[in-house]
Amino acid sequence: MHHIAKALVKLGNEVLYVSSSIEYNLKNAYDTNTIIKYINENVKVVDGVKIYQPLNVSYTNENTYYSYFDLVQYLLDKSKNDVEIIPYLPSQVNVIKALKGDFKVIYECVDDNTDLQYAFWGNKNNVVWEQELMDVSEAITTTATSLYLQRTSIEKRKNVYMSRNAVNEADFIVKDEKIPEDLKNIPEPRIVYTGAIFDWFDKELFYDVVKSNPDKSFVIIGFGEDEILNEKCNNVYMIGPKKHSELKNYLRNCQIGIIPFRDNLDLIVNCDPIKQYEYIACGLPVITTCMPESAMNKKYTFLANTKENFNKAIEKCLNLKVDLQEIKDFIAENSWNARAALICNIADGKINEEYRRRDLKKLGKI
Repeated sequence: MHHIAKALVKLGNEVLYVSSSIEYNLKNAYDTNTIIKYINENVKVVDGVKIYQPLNVSYTNENTYYSYFDLVQYLLDKSKNDVEIIPYLPSQVNVIKALKGDFKVIYECVDDNTDLQYAFWGNKNNVVWEQELMDVSEAITTTATSLYLQRTSIEKRKNVYMSRNAVNEADFIVKDEKIPEDLKNIPEPRIVYTGAIFDWFDKELFYDVVKSNPDKSFVIIGFGEDEILNEKCNNVYMIGPKKHSELKNYLRNCQIGIIPFRDNLDLIVNCDPIKQYEYIACGLPVITTCMPESAMNKKYTFLANTKENFNKAIEKCLNLKVDLQEIKDFIAENSWNARAALICNIADGKINEEYRRRDLKKLGKI
C-alpha cells in the first residue's frame, strides 16, 4: 500500500492514507468533533503522503468512540478534488457503503481471502465482504494471475485488470558501499531471505537445504514467529528485521535470494512476492518454490521445492553471470510508478476494452 501511495504522489495526486486504528484512553470526557479535529491537526507527511491515524477513544474504559468512519467521511467532505477510494481489505466495504458523497472505488485485490487458516489478517466474513466490495467498485486490480482469472473467468467480471507487484530502482541504489556491520563477519556465499516468517514458510525444506550446504551462509532478515526457525544451525544467521531503506545494503552483499514458501497453500498460490522483485533489483538470482506467479516473466529465477532441486539451483546461481542491463529493463517494466499510472488511467477513464484484450493476450503468451 505504501509503495502505491508514494508512486501516486509522484504522478501529481493528493494522497490521504488512513491507517489502522489505535487505542487511546482519556481521563476526561470528550467531544467527537474534537477528536476528529485532533487527528486532522496531527497528520504526518511522508514522501508527500498525508498519513491520518484514527483513534479508538475510551473514557474510563467505557463508551469507546471509533473514529475511523467519521474520519474518512470528514476527509471526503473537505476534499475539493475528484475522490478515488482505494481499499485493500474486504472489511472496508462496510465503511464505503455507509459514506455519503461523490467518490469512486478501485479495489486492489492483493491476497486470496478464502484461505483463512494461514492468513493472519483473515476474517470468516471476508469472502462475503469481498464480493460486496467488488460489486461497488469502479474497477478491480489483481496482483496474481490466479486472482485475475478467478474474477474474470469464473465470476465473469468485466472491470478487472492485472497489476502485479513491483519495485522502484531508486529504492535500491546503493550510495554507501560499506557492508553492514552485522553482515560483515558472515562468510560468503550468503543466501538471503527477507520478510515475514509465518506458517507458510516451509521450514522443513529450508532446514534440509541448510544442512546439506554447511559451506554456505543462510541469512534471515525477517519478522514474525521466530520460533518457526528455532533449530540451531551454525550456518543460519538470524539478524532480525531491517528498515526498507536499509535492505539494499544487505541484499547487495548477498549472492542468492530465496523464497521457501509452502507452495501447496491457496494463500501462496495466489501471491506475487514483492521480495522477488527486490532480490532481482539488487542483481540477485532467485530460488523460489513452485508458485505460479514467481515463474511468470521473472528474470534469473529458478523453481525448486525439493532439497535436491534446491541444491542444484544454488550451484547454478553461484555460477551465473547477471546482465545488469536486463535487470534495468526488468525494473523499468515492473516499477511501482507504472502500477500507479495504471490506477490513474483507470480513474481517468483512459482504459478501454482493447486494453483488457491486450492484457489477456499477454497472459496467454506466458
